[in-house]
Amino acid sequence: MSETAIRLTGVGKMYRLYRRPADRVVDALGVNRLLFWRRDYFQEFWALRDLNIEAKRGDRLGLIGANGAGKTTVLKIIAGNTPATNGSVTVNGRVQALMELGTGFHPEFTGRQNIRASLSYQGLSGAQIRHKEDEIVDFAELEAFIDQPIKTYSAGMYARLAFSTATSIEPEILIIDELLGVGDAYFVGKCIERMRVLTSGGTTVVFVSHDMASVQRLCDRVLWLNRGRIEAQGDTLTVAKLYLRHMREREERRLRALNLRAHEGASSAELSALGDDIEPLTARFVSADRTFPLERHPISRVMIRNDDTALAEVQIGETMDNDPGAASHTIAEPGQTEWSEPVHVEGRYCREFRHAGGRSRQAAIQLGIERHGLRDGGAYWVEIEYFDAGGEPIAFEIHDGSEYVRLGTIAPAGTQTWRLARLPIEDLTGFMGAGAAPEEPVPEAPLDVHGGREVAIEAVDFLDEQGHERFVFSLGAPMTIRVRYRVIRQVDQVVIALCVYTRDGILAYKDIEATDTPSSTPGAYVQQYAFDSCPFGPKDYVVSVGLYRDFDRTDDSRLQPHYCIWDRRSHFRVAQPVGVGIELGLLQCSPAKKAWKDA
Repeated sequence: MSETAIRLTGVGKMYRLYRRPADRVVDALGVNRLLFWRRDYFQEFWALRDLNIEAKRGDRLGLIGANGAGKTTVLKIIAGNTPATNGSVTVNGRVQALMELGTGFHPEFTGRQNIRASLSYQGLSGAQIRHKEDEIVDFAELEAFIDQPIKTYSAGMYARLAFSTATSIEPEILIIDELLGVGDAYFVGKCIERMRVLTSGGTTVVFVSHDMASVQRLCDRVLWLNRGRIEAQGDTLTVAKLYLRHMREREERRLRALNLRAHEGASSAELSALGDDIEPLTARFVSADRTFPLERHPISRVMIRNDDTALAEVQIGETMDNDPGAASHTIAEPGQTEWSEPVHVEGRYCREFRHAGGRSRQAAIQLGIERHGLRDGGAYWVEIEYFDAGGEPIAFEIHDGSEYVRLGTIAPAGTQTWRLARLPIEDLTGFMGAGAAPEEPVPEAPLDVHGGREVAIEAVDFLDEQGHERFVFSLGAPMTIRVRYRVIRQVDQVVIALCVYTRDGILAYKDIEATDTPSSTPGAYVQQYAFDSCPFGPKDYVVSVGLYRDFDRTDDSRLQPHYCIWDRRSHFRVAQPVGVGIELGLLQCSPAKKAWKDA
């Protein structure tokens, strides 16, 4: 028997995105093959491309990645639920797939009836079913509910029964897609231990989860998917570090934008809608005279950057390049654009700007600019990778809110090679806000700021051990919370109250202290809270700061006289250390001193 359990070679998966529901029906009936002149009723969306995955018998392979990366599509191809568009798929062995909560069991049947039906479907005899039934009920710990209809089960109870039934007969290949995410920590631990036992007997496990602790506990090899491509693969710890670093950088950008906007005076409601602080710019390729192009112009990448930072990028023709939910994407609406479907030209995926049957005479893209990457001064430019195939010049233009502005023209030389064009942007900020709805006026007093006429809070900063600003900290690392405030008019004293809450409202830390006498005279001041070891467990936190005239610890009315209050306005995150699989507590304190004594 082959040692290879799963092998995917050059696998890709393409879905058709239809303009109208009727187009889907007509295409399913095959009528569109007769209507040969209709070429614009769908566009191609590549969810996966060029995947090469191999798992041997007994492997425990983890698939990680953000939502929408293509993980579930990979599992469906392995399980045989959906065919690959291209490439070859080899699966040696019987597959048990736990992929979607609510499938596989009949909601009107009891748990016991569903167990018997499932085992019978797998070919077990009556005696074997009775033997396995007791084992399944015991492992799932659902004795009190096993004779109740499945529709009365909670998500966690359903997950217990589904996993217990699926693994009662040792499958040759076990696929689990986030099903255990609805279970409690105790049962997840039991499941991981059972999967370890199964793999020792030759079962191959493919495990998808956002819980990196569970992935690290179970898997000996991990594959990181990013937008339908393999970003990295290898041993669990190495890939987990790469993935967590990537996610922390994303979170850093989001929280940096969130805090910058908070300091600029946005309200809580406005902050909740900020997302990653992205400014969308619409750009397009056109022929030099803005008529239909006469030749084919393969283009693979467009990037806006400054001297050291890429601010936005579209990899044209790559997987998910036309995902409208992405900040930067190709605008490839059928009949409305002159982009071709993705093609492969001289070793690269791309799209061709050509006369593709559209009516707009343009090939458009959206570029999502991260505002925090902008700075005063310095040079900005657009980088365009194109295949120098012919002699027709094409132009690149960006919309400034009222019209398209031409940045430059690419004049091909017919070298038949991939080349890089760089077009300077004199004033990138002049394009910001193009097409955006007019902003509502900012209220004089944001909803989460109170007071500030005598003493005002200016900022709340989070610093690492080098004094650099951060918004994501590793558990146990040094951390400083810095409050910057200004005394505008002479006051008697300033009492500072610092509160750290979890995002769901639990008070994790509180400090109330009157500042020194000099800090009550006009001027700028700083109060720092330095922790040699970050005392907060892995979680998202939000910080409130209050500046008070006095503070009565016996008064719980929260209406004590104050100068200024920032109510849950600054955010930070504490991340679980890589390599730690157990769940850690909300607060991390110094270890207790322990000593043995005779009774």
